[in-house]
Amino acid sequence: MHTSPSPPPPATSQAPSGTAMRDATRYMSVAAYLDPTYREVALRELVRNRHRGVAPSHGGFDVVPVLRHCLRARSFLLAREVVLTLVLVLGLLVLTTGTIQWLAVVLPFAFLTVRPIRRLPWTHKLIAWLVFSALLAVPMALVLVASVSTRLLLGGGIPTDAGLVTQWPIMALVTLGVAIAYRIAVYRVIGRDLRPGAPPPSGPAAGDETEQRLQWIGAAQHGNITLYSGRNPFLGAGDTARAWTIAVEMDRTAGAHNGSGPVRPLVEIDPLELHTFVRERLEQMSAQSHPAGIINLRIRDQIVASGRFNQLHGWNGAGPALHPLVDSKQLRPWTNLPEQVVSAVIRSPQAGARHYQRLDINSEGPSVLDPSGRIIIPAEDRGTSVTAFVHLAVEGRMLYTEFVVTVLPPAAKAYRHVDELPLSSPPLLAYHALRGSVLYLFRDIVAAPVRLLRMGWQSFRHSIGVDDPRAYTAYDYGARLSLRELGAAERADTMIHELDTFKYTKLIEERLTSAVLDFLEDKGVDTTAYRRQATAVSISSTTHYSGSFQGGQFGGPGSQFVQNTTEQRGEGKS
Repeated sequence: MHTSPSPPPPATSQAPSGTAMRDATRYMSVAAYLDPTYREVALRELVRNRHRGVAPSHGGFDVVPVLRHCLRARSFLLAREVVLTLVLVLGLLVLTTGTIQWLAVVLPFAFLTVRPIRRLPWTHKLIAWLVFSALLAVPMALVLVASVSTRLLLGGGIPTDAGLVTQWPIMALVTLGVAIAYRIAVYRVIGRDLRPGAPPPSGPAAGDETEQRLQWIGAAQHGNITLYSGRNPFLGAGDTARAWTIAVEMDRTAGAHNGSGPVRPLVEIDPLELHTFVRERLEQMSAQSHPAGIINLRIRDQIVASGRFNQLHGWNGAGPALHPLVDSKQLRPWTNLPEQVVSAVIRSPQAGARHYQRLDINSEGPSVLDPSGRIIIPAEDRGTSVTAFVHLAVEGRMLYTEFVVTVLPPAAKAYRHVDELPLSSPPLLAYHALRGSVLYLFRDIVAAPVRLLRMGWQSFRHSIGVDDPRAYTAYDYGARLSLRELGAAERADTMIHELDTFKYTKLIEERLTSAVLDFLEDKGVDTTAYRRQATAVSISSTTHYSGSFQGGQFGGPGSQFVQNTTEQRGEGKS
């Protein structure tokens, strides 16, 4: 495929200023402040690396406000680390003995926040804390002796008891004061700027280059092509809940004796005509075509392809040319392919890119009104999104139908506490900010210099162009993760939400099967085999919300299909 893609559309896909963010966007923005791992992964994958693709956004999620909050949260964190590092350095220079004493107290408690230790039972934690404290006592004592010896050699005196008593409390008050003030300020920002109904943050973010990247991401998340890295072509759509395939012969006509000879008459089928027919049938399910239709059903074309390309793809007469799916000027993937390119992919099922009809069903429920127009049940955003992918291929005198359903759970509960913050009571807000985080205050103090050095290294690495594709023969432009998936819960909140997944899966599945059967019958193809396989799929397979599943639902009896899962879903402490 050498057709040049169309230029990317203007980045108008993100919510305009003044409009309310969807809940999923708000909750992922909360993660930018509360989960340092989430924040750093987001900035590394989408902002610092300016050449990678972006996972599609589902269910009204907008990744741009999340990235703006990640940049903002990181600037807050940088200020805290600079202040704490300066305090510790000055303390070691001016209040040496007291600072060493304070660090000797803080380090054992900070040790309890290390992830492997944090997961231990309390009895094991206590043993680990005692062992670490004993091991720490020896080097801290040596450092203290060395400090006093140096002071004596330089002509100073031994610190008095009064000096020792006052030094470490000063360090404790200053460092804990900075750490506590930071946490309260963060919760105040979360409660004010990420409350229900809050608008997205306004730009620009930080620098023209970063702002251009965010504008491109805003358009790319809603583009019709996805370059992915790794195994999962449905990146951003959640876990695979159901999948099946059906194949039927195109040279077996209805009502005719096909015989057993080597050559049978072939029924010619135009793949574009088939796709158009099926899409029109599926679109009739939406509320746009019927009052009783599915309100939040959206259908679009989706091209997926592996993002790892050979940089020396071809020659343009003067030198090597980049892959056609990469913008040679901006060195990043195209966000949208023109209609003629999409048609070419549909007609080329063996190509490296694959076409799907993508059906998005957002779980936002409408309001219920009584006959007088009064709201009796308000609208509800359940946070779960269902996506169906339909692939139709005419190949090898056969018609191949592939159906995959994915489910994206709501945001993790740790990020949804923003809706419970008491903005009108500063003492209660401080309580929520510090609740359960005392040990993490100690970690913030001792880890500040390390984090500051890491931030400096990241800036240096970006400045020398480590991620520049022009430096490599092969480069992976594919998206590696979805921020919406990264911050998702393990499953839906209630059984009703899971049953909604089953309902929409069954509705789309039956409509798809009927549409393909009607098309084949209109063309005179014998549909006996297709009906038999469709019946077997309907009877023998079950929609699974999570986990792997086996059986005849994908590729025949005895086959196995394993769900796609993200590397990390969870809750973090900043």
